[in-house]
This record gives sequence, structure tokens and C-alpha cells, in this order.
Amino acid sequence: MVSEANFPPQTLLNGKENESYYRDSFLVNTSRRHLAAKYVYHSVFAYLPNFIYRLYKFRNNIAKRFNFSELTFPVYFQYNDIYQGRKIGLLTFDKISEAELVVVAYEKNMDIWVSVLRVTDTRFIISTLTNFKNKKGRIYMRCIQPLHQMLTKYCIKQALKGGRL
Repeated sequence: MVSEANFPPQTLLNGKENESYYRDSFLVNTSRRHLAAKYVYHSVFAYLPNFIYRLYKFRNNIAKRFNFSELTFPVYFQYNDIYQGRKIGLLTFDKISEAELVVVAYEKNMDIWVSVLRVTDTRFIISTLTNFKNKKGRIYMRCIQPLHQMLTKYCIKQALKGGRL
């Protein structure tokens, strides 16, 4: 099950907000116990469907007009490719523990963090924090916010449906 959640007070993302930011969180209830945050991140984001890659290509065409960095994702990345300091596309694995994994992307117009936080044996919260550096970043996020939320929920549901969580 996936549902929107309050931004978790115990995440490492707290305190990183600047005066202009966006954040959201999604609660994931798994049927499996004792999963590491790294495993949950891999289960959700390493198995993106092809239509999402096509959406990223579309996003990149629009992003060029706003002078944003191009997002590139490998079609699939291995679990062992995830380690602190590793960069995959624009994302860098910033912090990794059993309880929380944090990735970060620094762009000209905004900084983005994603956290996977274990809150119980079978519950995780996947959160996004975006700090805007200028008006372009705020406008861009307003445009993609509904798509961002829909795709995040979709990817989580696919991980659950696929038996990875």
C-alpha cells in the first residue's frame, strides 16, 4: 500500500530546507520484514518502466529551455552499484545506513534530495526535498509536481506488485 504522508521529523533531510522549497512524502507498507533502506531504494528506482524513460526524454527537452541539467538514468543499476559517494546520472548517494538512504542532485536552479527512511519493520517513507535557487526552479517544479507525485507512487506500486517489497 502507498499513501501520502507527513514529512518525517527523523529524516536526515530535515534542516536542509532553504526559504523556498518543495517537499513531499509517501508511506510504503511492505509485506516483507527487516528490509534495509538501500534495498527499498533499489527495489523502487532500479526497475523503472520504459514509459518513464520516454518521459525523462520529454522532460529533458523541456529542461533545456530552462537551462536545467539533463537527467540520465541507466536502464537498470545493480544493488552493489549503490554505495556512499557513488554517482548515477545526476544523483549521488550521499548517506547510506540500514535505516535511511539519501541521494542528492545539485543543479543550477535547484538542489534535490530523496530519502528512503525505515519507520518500522514493514513501513518506509520515501521523501523528496527540493530547494529552489531561483524563479526558474520554482516554475519548473510547479509544472512537474503532479507528474512527479504520480510517477513516484507508480514506481512504488510496481515494486510492491512485482514482489520486490
